[in-house]
Formats: sequence, structure tokens, C-alpha cells
Amino acid sequence: MNFSKAEFVLHYTDGSEVRFPASLAEKEQTFSDRSTFVSVRQCGREYETALSAKAPKAVRYADWELFIPDAFLQGDIRVFYNGYTTNDPAAIASHQGLIGANTRDIVLFNRYGTDETIGAGFTSVDRFWTYIKIAADRVILRHWMEDKPLTQGEEYRLERVLLGQGTAEEQLEEYAARMAERYARPKREIPTGWCSWSCYYKNVDEEKLFRANRELDTIYAEQKTNLVQIDDGWQQGNSFCGTWLEDREKYPQGLAAVAEECRRSGRTFGLWLAPMIACEDSELFLEQPELKKVMRCEGQPDEAYHFIDTSVFSLDLGKKEALEHLQRVFERCSKEYGSNYYKLDFLIFALHKLADREYMLSYEGDYVTAVYRRAMQTIRDTIGEEAFMLACGAPISESAGIFDAIRVTPDITWGKNKANPKQWDLISMCTRSILYR
Repeated sequence: MNFSKAEFVLHYTDGSEVRFPASLAEKEQTFSDRSTFVSVRQCGREYETALSAKAPKAVRYADWELFIPDAFLQGDIRVFYNGYTTNDPAAIASHQGLIGANTRDIVLFNRYGTDETIGAGFTSVDRFWTYIKIAADRVILRHWMEDKPLTQGEEYRLERVLLGQGTAEEQLEEYAARMAERYARPKREIPTGWCSWSCYYKNVDEEKLFRANRELDTIYAEQKTNLVQIDDGWQQGNSFCGTWLEDREKYPQGLAAVAEECRRSGRTFGLWLAPMIACEDSELFLEQPELKKVMRCEGQPDEAYHFIDTSVFSLDLGKKEALEHLQRVFERCSKEYGSNYYKLDFLIFALHKLADREYMLSYEGDYVTAVYRRAMQTIRDTIGEEAFMLACGAPISESAGIFDAIRVTPDITWGKNKANPKQWDLISMCTRSILYR
């Protein structure tokens, strides 16, 4: 089963839009209006789309609208929903219940009880932020063009679109294979060991780290663990301190002493950081206020996130000073503190606000996905290829090719607040997400 028809749609910032009927069979096709020239090239089941400016005009979205055949929609249709980030649960749910929802990466529509499946997704993540809108009769594969005018003389290659064929399993396998062709990293030994978060949350210190390492040597010796990782609580200041300096009151011998103890036991020492964001009153923003990325959107606060009683802002990753700051932070963590494993959290806030998933950031110099990947590559280059990088609270596809692993669920424990989901409910939800993804 295939999509019945397709349209390529440009939404301009001034509110106007233009629709181009597109063929899913032609190898090459072109469209144009007064402002923009569009070329499409079919490569197997992938479609490469490029824009170029005939006249300067700001573009908000560039969409592929793919229409689902009416006959297919008459049945009980289930949708594979991948969510937005690693913290979103993946699901297989009724199409009717997901109309109006947004998802990312890949979407599949299956006639329940059969192998009949229609699917589509993005198979590149180089420059533009993309997401997928589920409608009653179509699926919309959207590029966020950031209300930037296209520059004459430059070609804007959009992310590749894959139209699946075959069963759901076959389409997922093809999607994974296409992504692996472009972004696969060498397979690494999976770190297995101890993380402080679910045991102590932020109440972790030097003695607890030493004790955990000793217990891995004794109580859990048969498990052959190879990692000790400190989560939030090792740094001076709060969870979004910006500077990432060790807390010598909690670690009087210094983190390097903990790292050395781990190495003597044959384990890697790791640190948690949320390096893309910082509190408004952080030392980082007080000393370098130009690094604070203010997100101005009518009717919404300028912040990326609200933490207890303070506003949290993203770093302005479009500025070289922000990348230089990241280099300094990770050089210190690697060379002074002895970390060779990094759990990097809250990364999604380098891309969009918590409160509005259709309000993405925009940086100077390039489009947001290119800026995000450049920042992540800066970290990778600083810590070296031998260090292990784990993405957390992150976009899934955009992290591919740089990170060694990515967490694909939320936390399995959300603290002791009785308003939070129960422990077993969280474990069940996380297990389903792992299996679906």
C-alpha cells in the first residue's frame, strides 16, 4: 500500500502559502513560484528536495503532505508514535486518537491484524529541524525554516524523506539501515555499573561514591561492572549551574581521586551534565550575559524552562564564545576530573522550548539542527573518540553519529512525590518504549 498523492507546500512568514502537486513516481521534478524554486529528485524510495531563492522571502515551513488512501482508512488503523524526545514514551495507538498529534523521525500506519502498512520518515538530520504531523487523511512531514529568508545563490538541501514499503518491520529495518549508512558509529562495549541518581538523587558525596565502588568490587563482583557515574549533585550550584565546577565541600579529595579509585578497580568514571542550559542567575550568565539565548515569542515567557523559582535559558550556540565555553568545561571534566564517560541531559532545550514543541529556537549563522550538531561535535572533539557519550533528554535522530548511545525512555523513578506515577507504572511504560524503539 502506498500514499495516494502528495503535495509540497511552502508556508511563508507573511501568512501566504503555495501548494505544488507532486508525483511520487517521477525521478526528477521542479516547481516554482515568484519567490522560490523547488527541485525534487527520487533516489529509490528516498526523496531529496532542494530550495533556492528567486527573490528574498522569509519561509516558516516547508512540508511534504502525503495523503493516505480512503480505502486504507476504513479499517482499524494503528499508528506507531515515536514521540518527540527520549523522555517521551513511544506508543502504538489508534489513528483516531492521534489526529492532531506531532511525532518525529518515522511514522507508520498499520491496518490492525494485517501486514498492510503505510509509512514515512526523515532519513537525514544535517541542517533543519523536522517533525511529523498526524492528520485525519494525511501525514505532514515538516521542516522548520525559522522564518529566515532564503539567500539568492544558495541551495538549501532539505532533509531526505523516505516512503516505506512492505510490512511494519521491513519499513523500520529500512529506515534504520538508511540512518546507519549516514550516521553509524563503531559499536562499543555497553557500560554496566552504577549511577548515583536513583539511589541518592542530588544527595551524593565522596564517601558514597567510594562505598559504591567498593560494593561493586565485593557484592557485585560476579556482574563484572565497568562504570561508576555520578549524576546531578557533583557540581557547585544547582542543576543548571552553567560553569560545571566540582564541589570541594562534598568531594574534599577532588573528583580526580574518585576517578583514580574507579580506575584501580577497572572501571570508567563518568559525570552527568546539562551543558546546553543555565539558570538566569548562574555565574556563567552573570559573567557572559551574551551567551544567554532569549526566545522571544508573543504570549510566552522568554525562558526555555522553569526550574523551581528561577528561569532557565539555553546557551546561544550560534556564537563561537558558547562553543569555546563548552570546550573549557569538557577539557576540565576530562583532564582535571578524570571523566571518560558522559551522560548529557536536557539537550532538547538547545532546540525548542519545553512549553511549545512547535516553537523551535533559531540561531545566527545556520539552521538549528546544524547548530545543535556542531555543538555536540565540539564536545566529542574535546573529549576524544575514546570517551563514551550518552544522550539523555535529547532528540533521537539528531544525536546520531556523535553519541555512542542514547537513552530511549524517561527516568524509571520520579522521586517521592505521591502525585508522580507509581514505580511499576513507570517501569511498564519505559519497557514498552524500549521494545517499540
